[in-house]
Amino acid sequence: MADRQRPRASPCQRRYHFPHASANGRTTALKRERAELPTHVANYQRELDTTPQQDKARRERLEWQIRRVRQRMADIETRLGRPS
Repeated sequence: MADRQRPRASPCQRRYHFPHASANGRTTALKRERAELPTHVANYQRELDTTPQQDKARRERLEWQIRRVRQRMADIETRLGRPS
């Protein structure tokens, strides 16, 4: 039995094996993103404030982006275990 070797992983299995991110790494990434998101909201709001009322499509897109970033901020707070 000593001469039996364990089968090797195929090249495909080795190529696509990615280690799972640790919980600490995910938390760090979420905290980093949480710190960046208020800047995104401020930039979108500043752009919205300077956009003319006649440019309705652009204003709607900016409003949507602001809502999306705020929803992401709430999601991150939930994932980190803190109320938003």
